[in-house]
Amino acid sequence: MMNNFTSNIHYFRRISQVLAIGLIIIIPFSNLLGIHWVSGTLYSMSFGSLDFSDPSLILQTLVLVKKISLPFFISGIIPLLLAMFLGKVFCSWICPFHLLSEWAYKLIKKIKKISSTANKNPKRNFNLVIFFGLLLFIFLSEVPIFSLVSLPGIISSQVADLVIIRTLGIEIFIIILVLLLEMFSLSRFWCKYACPVGLSLGLTKFKNSLSIVCDSSKCGKCPQRKQNPCKTACSFNLNPKELGIYPVCNNCIECVSVCNENNGALQLTFNLVKKTNIRNKNNNHNKGE
Repeated sequence: MMNNFTSNIHYFRRISQVLAIGLIIIIPFSNLLGIHWVSGTLYSMSFGSLDFSDPSLILQTLVLVKKISLPFFISGIIPLLLAMFLGKVFCSWICPFHLLSEWAYKLIKKIKKISSTANKNPKRNFNLVIFFGLLLFIFLSEVPIFSLVSLPGIISSQVADLVIIRTLGIEIFIIILVLLLEMFSLSRFWCKYACPVGLSLGLTKFKNSLSIVCDSSKCGKCPQRKQNPCKTACSFNLNPKELGIYPVCNNCIECVSVCNENNGALQLTFNLVKKTNIRNKNNNHNKGE
């Protein structure tokens, strides 16, 4: 069943992303009609009595005002718990900017006729340094930079403004600028290293989180190994066959889907024992070489 799911992952993920955009559009229209069961933006959203808030905004509030209300704090715990167990699936399955960035990345690759780019996994603590550096900047400058550059929040709030007051703010130019920079750099740097939402969700990664692991003994028998289809499938230019893809990887599982069409060396697992066994097997396999 898992193989069937991962084989069709691209279509399931696109459906999820389109539905998320549909929800962003429907909410302001329903609010205009007096229906408020669902309200808010991707900064903070309510479903009945259940509230969800961007965890980076909660940390920003703590840094700026040194206190926070309990309901607001709890509303940020739910997204963090989801990320703790499933990884940064908000980014790859829900975030509207991530979808725009993926489309732009594929478009510019076709225009430039580039099949793949360098696959070198970043240093493990690089994202942590950036995130806490930004928090330090917020503390010293008292500028709520997370609110100003949270692109999913900006997109959803701009959609609400367009529907309710029929206007767009200058924030829309931030979206366009970042999108253009990502397109022509072919790095997707914003989603990987700069987005406060992704950076905060990446903090929750732990040893039993849902992870992609590679069985190199199977990988060596892959008929397409020289073409590296799993590496090409990653729009973040990560190498899923090596360690160090987290916390940048957001479990879009595109690499696993491609791998399943060959030898199934890449696996998706919660199981720490299985992860350890695969790594030990890989170490033994590498020593044998």
